[in-house]
Amino acid sequence: MKDDFKKFVLSLYKPVKCLTFVMIISMIISQMMDLAKQSIIKGIVDLPTLPNFEITNLYKVMIALVIVIVLEIIFFYISNITRTIYVVKKQTPYIAEKLFKHLDKKAYPFFVDNYSGKISTSINEINEEITNLNTRITAEFIARLTSMVSSLILLYTINFTIFITATILFTGIIVSRLIYFSKKYLPLVQKAQEYNREYNGILNDAVLNFSSLKIYNAIEKFSKTLKLKKKEANVYKNKASTREFSYGAVANVAYIVVLAALIVYAISLLEQNAITLGSFVVFINAMISIKSHSTKFTWSYIHIGEILVKLKNSYELLYVDNNVEEDKKENLTIESGKVEFKDVSFRYNTNYVFEDLNLVINDRQKVGIIGVSRKWKNNTC
Repeated sequence: MKDDFKKFVLSLYKPVKCLTFVMIISMIISQMMDLAKQSIIKGIVDLPTLPNFEITNLYKVMIALVIVIVLEIIFFYISNITRTIYVVKKQTPYIAEKLFKHLDKKAYPFFVDNYSGKISTSINEINEEITNLNTRITAEFIARLTSMVSSLILLYTINFTIFITATILFTGIIVSRLIYFSKKYLPLVQKAQEYNREYNGILNDAVLNFSSLKIYNAIEKFSKTLKLKKKEANVYKNKASTREFSYGAVANVAYIVVLAALIVYAISLLEQNAITLGSFVVFINAMISIKSHSTKFTWSYIHIGEILVKLKNSYELLYVDNNVEEDKKENLTIESGKVEFKDVSFRYNTNYVFEDLNLVINDRQKVGIIGVSRKWKNNTC
């Protein structure tokens, strides 16, 4: 099942393999330029302390900095333009066609309530979420990861002890957080998404059949059902959020304690002239930057997990065969096909579609309703 789902997700990238490669590599190069930029800035701070320093050295460094900034911007835009224009242009129409064609190969229990609504919701959801996945992977996951690595490399150039301590701290926070969320957070999100899919399916069918609901005075019943489903979805979503905030508080306490210890250690190095004031400033900025990026990196992982949960839910509905068992049409017993109308009327506001209709359609008798478009033939049926 898991392997089939992986193959399914990968198959959605079939028409955009090269574009996806360009999108990811461009973002990586852009972030590498950011690393080079930070290294050059650190070098500028320490430049006056070097022997034989001349103002021409500063001009050379500034030229290199401008070139790096230009390259960073170019590759950043290549990645974003590829993702938001060219990948979407090729990928989403392909996905829509692929999923709709697949419906012809499946037996769906359309007698089950809101099933058609869930099918249409799932097709739309896969299209939307695969686009979100592309954004999360490049603009957040890769960008945050490379930014953290860049800051750690800067710490390595300042002091090895600080580098090792920061690496252990943030690696521990990230790894434990990812494991914790995989075990505790994502299962709750998956449960919330299952109820949310039920909600979307019921809502979709309710909107499509709103006229019928009005006729049978069933709008209030449907409203209560919608409210119940949304409540159930929110219960699991809120539980997941509560756990995330609880773990985040623990991680923040650990960060503050280690940061305070490293600041004391760095000040002692500064007093011994083991590091420069510029290096001390870079150390503080790097620790703040890593904290910010580690939190955003973890959340990008969580968002990717949430996207995969939605994709898997929709994939199972569209591709897995166990849903056919829900079909209850064998319970329907029709002894006679006779249909009889006695003084039946139906109107929109003051306009009658038909009034005092009397009609008998006998078993196996074929009757057609002929009329121009949008003149309520479906309502009559």
